[in-house]
Amino acid sequence: MRYEGFTWSQQVEVNVWDLGGRGDGRTDNTAVLQQAIDQVAAQASALCQGIVLVPAGTWLTGPLELKSYVTLRLDVETTLKALPEPTRFKSAYIGAPFAPGEALIYAHRATHCGIESWNKEGAAAATIDGNGATWWPQAQEARTWLKNGEVERFTQAFPGVVTANGMPRPWLIEFSECSEVELTGLEITNSPMWTLVLRNCERVLIEQVNITNPESAPNTDGIDVVSSRDVTITGCSVDTGDDNIAIKSGLKQDGAPRSERILIDDFYFEHGHGLSVGSETANGIGAVTVARGTFERTGTGIRVKTARDRGNQIGPLEVRQVKLQQVETPLLLTCSYAGQSGVGDDAVMEALVAPLEAAAPSATTPYVHDISLEDVTAREAKFGLVLSGLPEAPLSGVTLRNVKVESQYGLAARYVTGALVNCDIKATQGEPLRFGPECALEVRTEA
Repeated sequence: MRYEGFTWSQQVEVNVWDLGGRGDGRTDNTAVLQQAIDQVAAQASALCQGIVLVPAGTWLTGPLELKSYVTLRLDVETTLKALPEPTRFKSAYIGAPFAPGEALIYAHRATHCGIESWNKEGAAAATIDGNGATWWPQAQEARTWLKNGEVERFTQAFPGVVTANGMPRPWLIEFSECSEVELTGLEITNSPMWTLVLRNCERVLIEQVNITNPESAPNTDGIDVVSSRDVTITGCSVDTGDDNIAIKSGLKQDGAPRSERILIDDFYFEHGHGLSVGSETANGIGAVTVARGTFERTGTGIRVKTARDRGNQIGPLEVRQVKLQQVETPLLLTCSYAGQSGVGDDAVMEALVAPLEAAAPSATTPYVHDISLEDVTAREAKFGLVLSGLPEAPLSGVTLRNVKVESQYGLAARYVTGALVNCDIKATQGEPLRFGPECALEVRTEA
């Protein structure tokens, strides 16, 4: 690993094969893998990097705890695969405290730790497989209950679980309250639920990581950044069944840190719900930069979703040099999120420029501000751009510059201030620009 401003002076290695592990696709290697991690962790320190080598093969395992100063290094022909035994794992929950065993690989209050491919030639193709098919059928059934309005059936089956969580099941990889984390050169696939989760972490690098989950797999977010800071996600692709990346800070104002100083660049997102800020934003979202990427066939592109019961200061958000192809809604900024997917049909578009009833500002009022899109192109969209603030808290400082959108419907905006500069927004149905109440968007052309 190459932590910024840090150089190891010593190194200790353990090869799991030497401890009796076998990558034959049949042997349960949980105890051997954990033994190797614990053995190097006992010798590792700020001066000595601990490395666990996992050679080529398919290595079945239950939950593993990664420790400080330890790197799990996988051969490029290695598959680390979850055992198909749900009782070996704990379920993870939105907003719940960390619990050991709620992910296949997890670390809690660790530093200078990570996972990488092991290959002298520099190629990167090691695989971490969550064996999600063990959990998906029941999760899909529970999602069907909610879609059909059978909420009571869900709450009886899963007491105390918020419906937004979906059926409780493990995450695939989790870092909780960790610092100096690196994941590089990995193929991560078939997650039971959220795939790669950062909770209250700082100084994290995720580089050349490809995440693939079936489009139909419920709640399989690609990367969830929760109350974390100084996170760089670069050179990654995510093809999944829910948010490609989600940035959150909690449903309640409980003193958790806000997520801020997050860079996402050189990316490719396919299927899924796009890049979401929220909807859990109660502790605030700080600076987020999104650059040099492609969205293809995602439900939305850039989405800020918050509501009166979970808001705070949200912004700035800077998006530049992004292309969106066959994305239903390239940009959706809403302070009235209620769990909807997309924005509906023409009638809903008209509703998005209708007046809203004002509410008294409160501690959880969302204030979305300083949103900038520059050099953004969207083609074959259904709904172009949706900008929906609140009467008591308009979206402020929204600037779209050199934005070109070709869609069935154009832009719908209400309770927003900002500017459209050198923008070309085309609509095949209705007016390209639909302005609702208190919409102060200056439309101008600059040389």
